[in-house]
Amino acid sequence: MNERTSTQLTRMRFHVFSPPADARYERETLAQLAGVHPELVRVYVQLGLLDPVTVPGEVTEWFDDGALKRLRTIQRLRRELGVNVNGAAVILELLQQIDELQRQLAARRS
Repeated sequence: MNERTSTQLTRMRFHVFSPPADARYERETLAQLAGVHPELVRVYVQLGLLDPVTVPGEVTEWFDDGALKRLRTIQRLRRELGVNVNGAAVILELLQQIDELQRQLAARRS
C-alpha cells in the first residue's frame, strides 16, 4: 500500500470488569451499568420484572448481578427485537423455566 491508501491501525485495550459474586448495586448504579434511566428501573420493579435484593435493616433498594443481567436482557428484547414490556415478561419467564428444566435434566444425568 502506498501512503495515500494505507490505513493506520489503532491498538485498543479493553478492561473487563468482573464484580465479586456478592456485588450489590443501588438503583442508580444498576441503571448506569445497563444504560437506562433510574426511573425505568423503578417502573420495572413495580411491574415485577426486576426484584431488589432484601438486605435486613436497610431501606435502600439493592440489586445483584442477576438483576443486572435481567435488565440488560429486557433492554435487548425491547430495543433490538421490538418486544413490548408484557412480551418481555413472558419471554423472561420462559427463559427461567428453560434454565430450571436444564438444571433438572443435568441432575438426572449425573
